[in-house]
Amino acid sequence: MTKPSIDPETLKRYRKRFGYSQQRLAYESKVSKRTIARIEAGKSSANSNTVDRISKALDLRPEVLAGRPGSGEREKPSPGFRVIKAPVPENAELAFQMVDKLYGISLLNQIAMAPLFAALLAEGSLEWRQRKLETAKEAYDKLSDADCGYRPFEAAACRAEEGMDAERESIKESDIFGELVTDSSAEQFLELYPTDPFAEYLKSLAARPGYQHIKVLLEADYGEDFDWRGDAWMAKLRLSWSSVKYSVDAMELYRLAGDDEWARMALRRGHVKFADIPKDLLDDDASEKRISWMASKVPPAEREKAEAEAARFEKLAAEINLKL
Repeated sequence: MTKPSIDPETLKRYRKRFGYSQQRLAYESKVSKRTIARIEAGKSSANSNTVDRISKALDLRPEVLAGRPGSGEREKPSPGFRVIKAPVPENAELAFQMVDKLYGISLLNQIAMAPLFAALLAEGSLEWRQRKLETAKEAYDKLSDADCGYRPFEAAACRAEEGMDAERESIKESDIFGELVTDSSAEQFLELYPTDPFAEYLKSLAARPGYQHIKVLLEADYGEDFDWRGDAWMAKLRLSWSSVKYSVDAMELYRLAGDDEWARMALRRGHVKFADIPKDLLDDDASEKRISWMASKVPPAEREKAEAEAARFEKLAAEINLKL
């Protein structure tokens, strides 16, 4: 019979994935914090009772905590939990990791808090638009009081008033993406510069002083001042009638992978998690070893497929150049 055990790194990884501190896990499992700390440090083994309690607290099979290959996690969540499966852009998964690294918010908590984050942003965007509307109204009142003596100018002022009325109604209806604003001139403008007020709000937040780790680009910004070192790590978010690209600490991802295409692929496709990189490889002095280690994590079959696609593209480009 296999003796109960807990692999230190496996326990640490799942504890952080659940967003538990050692103290919180101690509370949930009724195992002392000191015992959990010693297990994670590899200074103590776990008896069958400890394995059972920690496994139940994390809703995992004991074999998973033992780090045995092929053990797998529970297929069904514990009562009160639901499994949500949805595809996300590959760089969005990297953003989850960087949020965990920068702010200590685990993946599990980021997902659980997503509705809260979305609601806070939505309410914030409406308040932001209301303030802008009040500023526009003040400017309009000054314009209306001015004796311009020019009819076309006055007509343009009327159009501004119509636009404010449409925006006021949109805010009243909590129209986050501005879909209720059906003014014909606005629609013509949006055909050239597709965006929406919520996307504009996100960009304004990211542009605040001190928000050095976050970057947001609107669809109209794509291609302008492109920084290949950081922007290549951006994830694309499709909103209502526009899209947004964003990144979280993209320059750190560039520092980790450098210019090596295989190291970048390893990060993008999840072959390497930030938390998996050995601590002795994180420093700049170890960049060559780190990049080589990351690149080695790309499966040979995937590398061969990527090389074949690159060769096919180069051949096609050469054929096109010959025809030109």
